[in-house]
This record gives sequence, structure tokens and C-alpha cells, in this order.
Amino acid sequence: MLVSKILPSVLITIGLTASAFAAPVDIEDINGFWESTTPQIDGIGTNSIRWGVPGFDRQSGYDFVANGNQTVETDTPFVLGTFTHLNFPISGQALQSALLEVSFRISGLTSPIISAFSFSHNETLNDQAQCPNGAAFGVGVNAQGCADLVRATVNQGQSQSFSIGDETFELDVLGFQFEGETLENFFTEENRENSAELIAILTTQDDPDQPTPPGPTSSPDPTSPPTDNPGPPSDTPPPLSEVPLPAGGLLLMSGVAFLLLRRKIAA
Repeated sequence: MLVSKILPSVLITIGLTASAFAAPVDIEDINGFWESTTPQIDGIGTNSIRWGVPGFDRQSGYDFVANGNQTVETDTPFVLGTFTHLNFPISGQALQSALLEVSFRISGLTSPIISAFSFSHNETLNDQAQCPNGAAFGVGVNAQGCADLVRATVNQGQSQSFSIGDETFELDVLGFQFEGETLENFFTEENRENSAELIAILTTQDDPDQPTPPGPTSSPDPTSPPTDNPGPPSDTPPPLSEVPLPAGGLLLMSGVAFLLLRRKIAA
């Protein structure tokens, strides 16, 4: 009995596990460019943007270099490309946000897919006693001045989903991989180029067009009483069912009858 109870559960688990894994997806021709910024700065429409009046000889900026063709597994992180923040002392107008548009092709699909990632930027003051990352000025990543903060998130309104067979996918961004860690917030050191890998993931989406389970094949008669209300109990007891006499009882009755007949003859 134990085996018969466990085995169906095992089969169900195997079935669910098998359906959760989709085939690998080939991503080709990855390209990225900065589609827009707030405020508007130089480099929109390219993979490099620059802003600010240099304090010495270099502006601050963002660069994005897309990765090459690759085969990725569904729901498994992979490197989309390399992001670099050029964090140099500037004055004047500073970046607040930027939109990175990434286009790529999926093997087997004719049209390219576009995903958009929103970058928010905090251009910090360099001489604060306590920097935005919670650490003191002059320590660690704040050694040259308070580190700037960069955050990347998927832009749902400008990102496309795509379907392969019965599966629907969307490209999402997990964050930055820096020195072996995946970070949602990337604090970048002042007066240097700070590079990190932009980590993405292909996620499967729920299908809103899934059919609902069918209902009963026939509708109950609305004139018949509901099955959960049997009515008042009856005073007439139900008839007793006939129970066959066991074979041993029949033999005993036959023996008693034979003895009575024998006594009657003897008398």
C-alpha cells in the first residue's frame, strides 16, 4: 500500500519538473544603444553617452558593449553585455536617468526582439561626511569621493515578449555582476572607469489564453429538488435486506431435522 501511495506522487512530481524546463534558446546579433536620457545629453542613439563639464580632462559617461551570440537556458542568468560608468569629477548638468534599448534575434524567429532597461543615476557630492552607500567619506569605494549609485531595471512598457511553440518569454535584467557578486545597486568609485557585467535572464510568462477546465457535461434539472436537501425523515423503517444463511447453518439445520425424524419413527 505504501508503494501505491508514493508512486503517483513521484510521477506527478516528475511530470511537473519536466514541463518546467524549456529548450535552450539561441540569442544572436545583440546590440545596445542609449535611446533617451534625462536630461538630454550627448551620445543618444549610440552605445556611449557623456555629460558634465570636466573638472580635469574627462566627462562622466555610460558605455555598453553587447555580448556575442550565445545559447541560454530559460530562467538561468547570463551575461548580456558589459556596462561601464566613467565616474569623473564634473560640474554643470548631471545625468538622472537613461534608457538602454537592446535588440537581439532569436534563432527561428524572423523579427528582432527589443528589450528596454531603465537606468537611474545618483551623481553624488564628493565631500559628504557620510556617503549614500552608508559608509564614510574616504573609505573603501568612497576613497576618492562619495561613490555614485547606478541601478538598472527592466522597462515593461518598452520591452517585447516573444513566443516559441507554446512558451512565451521575456528578457529581464537581474543587475550588475561585479567582483563575483550580482548587485542590484552598483556603487561606482570616483575618478575611474567602473565596469560590470549586465546580467539578464529569459523568463517564461504565464499564458493568459489558457482554456479554463470544462464544466459538467450536463446541467441538473432546475425543477428537481437539490441533492443536498433530502427532505424530512420518513416514519416507515426501511425494509430489511435478505441475508443468505451461511453454509454451516444449513448443515446444522439438516442434522437436527434428521434426528427428529428418526425419533418419530422409533416411537
